[in-house]
Amino acid sequence: MTNESFFCRLKEERKRLGLTQASAATHVGVARETWSRYETGVLAPGMEVLSALAMNGADANYLLTGRRSAPIAQPLPPDEQLWLDCYRGWDMPVKRNELARALGLAPTQAQVLPGAALAGGGDGHTVSMGNLANTAPGSVQVGFVGDKVAAKKAK
Repeated sequence: MTNESFFCRLKEERKRLGLTQASAATHVGVARETWSRYETGVLAPGMEVLSALAMNGADANYLLTGRRSAPIAQPLPPDEQLWLDCYRGWDMPVKRNELARALGLAPTQAQVLPGAALAGGGDGHTVSMGNLANTAPGSVQVGFVGDKVAAKKAK
């Protein structure tokens, strides 16, 4: 075949995914011998094979062009997503206050009890994580019930 670098990238991508030739072949629906011919440049995989490989985590852009695609963002754990959602809803002074608090540059508004993970606040309200003693009006208590994040607004 004419583009030897494609075949080297195909092998490199298979190894990056932690696949053997046999498992890569199974993922894309070909025989192991056929996969071996892809990597040696004897055969070129068709679009169906490349598509199946991409659906199993391969970087198709890298295979075809030699340039990596932008990394795909992994979903955040629920507690981090909750914090980010709150942060995005705050105005800039509250964001600055919370960042200072998170970096330990400002005092927290809640009394933290043993076992607490995080306490912070903004504009007279408090967002609390962990075991906190703050039930002031406008407070939000956040914690875990099993492995799920639970939030409760104080009345």
